[in-house]
Amino acid sequence: RGRLLTQTIADSFVLAMLGAAAALLTAHFAGAALQAWLLPDMAVESGFLSRRIVALVVVAVVLTGILTSLGPVLQTSRVDLSMTLKSGGRSNTGGRSRARTTLLVFQAALSVMLLVGAGLFVRSLRNAESVRLGMDMPRLVLGDMNFSTKTMPFPQQDEFWRTAYRRIQTVPGVERASLTITTPFNFSMSGEFRVPGLDSLPTLESGGPYRNGVSPEYFATLGARVLRGRVFTDADAAASQPVIAINETTAKLAFQGRDPLGTCVKVHRVDSLPCATIVGVVEDIRRFGLVEGPTMQYYLPIAQWRGPHSTAVIVRTRGDDPTSVAAAVRRELQAIRPDVPFPQVRPYAELLDPQLRAWKLGAVMFTMFGVLAFTVAIVGLYGLLAYSVAQRRFEFGIRVALGAQARHIARIVLTQGLMAMASGLALGLILAAIASRWTAPLLFQVSPRDGAVYIGVGVLVIVAALVAAVIPSRRAAGTDPLEALRAD
Repeated sequence: RGRLLTQTIADSFVLAMLGAAAALLTAHFAGAALQAWLLPDMAVESGFLSRRIVALVVVAVVLTGILTSLGPVLQTSRVDLSMTLKSGGRSNTGGRSRARTTLLVFQAALSVMLLVGAGLFVRSLRNAESVRLGMDMPRLVLGDMNFSTKTMPFPQQDEFWRTAYRRIQTVPGVERASLTITTPFNFSMSGEFRVPGLDSLPTLESGGPYRNGVSPEYFATLGARVLRGRVFTDADAAASQPVIAINETTAKLAFQGRDPLGTCVKVHRVDSLPCATIVGVVEDIRRFGLVEGPTMQYYLPIAQWRGPHSTAVIVRTRGDDPTSVAAAVRRELQAIRPDVPFPQVRPYAELLDPQLRAWKLGAVMFTMFGVLAFTVAIVGLYGLLAYSVAQRRFEFGIRVALGAQARHIARIVLTQGLMAMASGLALGLILAAIASRWTAPLLFQVSPRDGAVYIGVGVLVIVAALVAAVIPSRRAAGTDPLEALRAD
């Protein structure tokens, strides 16, 4: 008996060590790929197989080996040899079967919770990616220069950007380009905005209003919709009548249902300067955040901008892959003045990626762990049913000999599998609903008890359980009573 107990413990530790080896290999080969994809700006200094991680794995192996061997050791120590030998293959295995079924139920419940979390985060990510930002971000490239006023005064900077604007428009793959003083998700500045007859503007949490200096092609480059009126043209020069465009939020809050077009508003703190005529209303363009409240913004022609300013260029590409265009734009900027700082040119989507990272990380990790746990649960269900069929072979043989049909035998096995998985499904959905109060702040425009996600996970679990139970049920249905009785 002592040797049998030693063998049971050794088997548990060997399986635990094999699992740990597989985990370490997975971390070594897949960890770097996941880190580069999900956390590209975070360096892993000690690597994915550091001493701390290896020590943690060793502790996990010891605990797993001990815990998984306790059950078999306790069962083996209570075996009545005489009763076992007398009963042959017809011994009562109900207690052990209930223990295995209980473990399977909890395993299924855990996988259901992870799958629900995966579904919620995937929907959050899709909702976040589909938010209308006021710009076609996947097709945009942002080019900027960290000029120093000591090495290049503002008039020289303006001449640099005018030259850059002309040259960038000839780059292959460039559909449009625009110069801008402020850039969404990167740089913004507040400004003066006074409406005749209005004492003050509504106060918003986002502050403002915010001003932007842009060239005539700005809105077409971003893909922003012009709701009313017009946008700027080359005729809106420095010596022309001052004009501005406002966003939809400004039109609603500052004019409260009145048509703002043609209204002359003050956009400078010096009262002696002429007012600017509103010529257009454009859709709201996000200033900094994917999740932000209403923001009042207005736009001036860059030629009519007053005061010192830094400029950047936004490029709209012809395709959805702006990486190659970004490299060409960078070369053009370097060629104009090789002595200036290295230009910062990048696809515009890189500015949004940090805000999407939480939902992307949650979607990927929940999906990976959910699929892994669900696969283990389904394999466990198949193993439980296959073992149960082998244990109940004599019983099935008697049933067939007494007239039971094959479909009746198959139904017994299918019912056993479905009941176990249905119990795990119900427990998992209940636990997921309880945990919704903590997951709600992490989601984006999706309820933590979203019905579509819960129903989808339920259908997946039931269908997978049926598939896993097919082979054991067919094996049970094909039991030959004579062969079963003779073998016993």
